[in-house]
Amino acid sequence: MGWKVSASLADRVIAHNNSQPRETILLVDCRGRIFAVLGGIPPRAKDWEDVIARASRAFKTTYDASTYAPAHLFHRRGDYSFRNYGFSHGGGQVRPSNIAITGGKNKKAVEHLLNDGDMLRVAGHTGVLFRSFAYKMSAEYQALLKDLTQRDGDLKPPPHPNPGGGFWAAATTNTGPATCAKPHKDHQNYAPGWCAITPFGEFNPDQGGDLILYEIGLRIRFPPGATILIPSAIITHANLPIHPGETRYSLVQYTAGALFRYKHNGFKNDTEMEARGKDPQERKASIQKQEEDRKVRQKEGLDLYTHYDELARGDYKREVLGDLSDLSDPPSDDEKKTQ
Repeated sequence: MGWKVSASLADRVIAHNNSQPRETILLVDCRGRIFAVLGGIPPRAKDWEDVIARASRAFKTTYDASTYAPAHLFHRRGDYSFRNYGFSHGGGQVRPSNIAITGGKNKKAVEHLLNDGDMLRVAGHTGVLFRSFAYKMSAEYQALLKDLTQRDGDLKPPPHPNPGGGFWAAATTNTGPATCAKPHKDHQNYAPGWCAITPFGEFNPDQGGDLILYEIGLRIRFPPGATILIPSAIITHANLPIHPGETRYSLVQYTAGALFRYKHNGFKNDTEMEARGKDPQERKASIQKQEEDRKVRQKEGLDLYTHYDELARGDYKREVLGDLSDLSDPPSDDEKKTQ
């Protein structure tokens, strides 16, 4: 994606949600695009500590009530239990489908967790952050969710408290009990898009659990109840370990990139698009066009980011100024007349 930093940030630590627990910190690239948000906690939620404590207990209850296959205990992201919920696409699927959960007891446990009132408050807060700091991107996510679920009523995204629905097609409940991710990228997620990460549990955030963003050299203090949104498909990230006896869980909300491709293909998968023309030349041309379209969509994805300048001007919906990637001032009235 071409992210750059103007100076080395190695070993730089951001004390997120510490002395100013309700502060939001924006990470901005060299062209002024907001590419990540350290969202903290809701500014007016006086009971947030209690909300997270109850949600943490709900995670433990889910862990105790569930059974996990080895692939859900030992995997490339780390050695901790997890369960995916929602819908996705790819891996040879002809159409998007709900993520399979083996065992009725396991499905009931994760659904009970995600429908918990405190968890719904967390989901609501992450949605507000997404819409506030990446309005056009959040609208793309919401439109995708609406289009896919209207075409297939069986698709079931994670529950969300807002009447208009949520933004992400899937969620991962990392039930630990000591969730600490190894360095990785979530390469199947929508490349320029954001995933939302919220930790829970009982651990000392001054001594573990920090989020590491490798390409930009940041170590971010990441206490229970804070939310961070990052482009997890293109930035390598991990957590520092916590102390023995401590617990750390997390909720990760995301959407697979294959879902966006499926919609862009006219609700067809890549294989169907490639096989549209039976003639070898037609098929070759179809594949070439797909590659060209992917490059265009990458640029369009970057254009979905809000620029810091736009927030400063009060244009968080990006309705007035359009692309400010050159950080130029808007044209004056006289300049408009000559255009």
